[in-house]
Amino acid sequence: MEIRVDRTTFDYQVRLSLSALGPAQNHRVDAELVIETPFLLSDRAGRRHKLDPGSGAALAPALDLFQRTVTAVDIRADGALHLTFGEGFQLSVAPHPDYESWSLTGTGVTPITIGPGGRPDGVSTPGGCDHLTMIEFRFELYPLGEVSPWGEERPALHWFGLTEGWYWIEVNGHELLRRTRADGSPPYVDYYVARLWEDVNVLTPAVLEVVPGTLQPFIASEWKGGNLPWSIDEELAAEWYSEHYLDFGYIRNPPSVRLWRTVDGDRDEVTLD
Repeated sequence: MEIRVDRTTFDYQVRLSLSALGPAQNHRVDAELVIETPFLLSDRAGRRHKLDPGSGAALAPALDLFQRTVTAVDIRADGALHLTFGEGFQLSVAPHPDYESWSLTGTGVTPITIGPGGRPDGVSTPGGCDHLTMIEFRFELYPLGEVSPWGEERPALHWFGLTEGWYWIEVNGHELLRRTRADGSPPYVDYYVARLWEDVNVLTPAVLEVVPGTLQPFIASEWKGGNLPWSIDEELAAEWYSEHYLDFGYIRNPPSVRLWRTVDGDRDEVTLD
């Protein structure tokens, strides 16, 4: 997904408008990044500019971010934000001890506000975690005029049928479930989005249950049944495996997607494989 800076504005804040188009050419991302405290900007020549919102013409280097593509995002546990753009531009915002430093709002993003001391507003960050990574379930719906009605004698638009569209999973800008299509349609799973929603809801309780330490090497393996190289009951192993798969058996050539949760000290992670 290509996210671009559509507008840069500043007064006592620096604002970057961000957008990305979806398969139907509608906005998958329509968001705004607001910076309220001093930040660092590195330009294409590697020059570092220390910029302060409210400093007027001194903020001119930030105008060079207009139309740049965001290539990487890193939100650290201390509230620091680091953005990498095309052509070598980089932007870093450190947390401020007394004021909100930055916020992100809009559609297609996870809203977050970094308050005084780097505390995310409404987001609990595990201690010791180097960065925040989001597993996002993305989708686009068919235009209403292209939705297929259900029934032969009296065709009707069923609520499930109205969720006909495309969907995929996105992790740190990497798109999973991409599929090659010769007909020019969006390169994602083409099915009812409600089915994905139902399956994720069914899977969630098992995924949120922490995998015991003795099972972690097994759950991360590619076991296909049969003898186990670990001292684990085979019936228990099969049960754990089946409970951690996201069901895609309803599509042709289904992918294999598993999710599980592990806790190691202060590090709490959900792995998607």
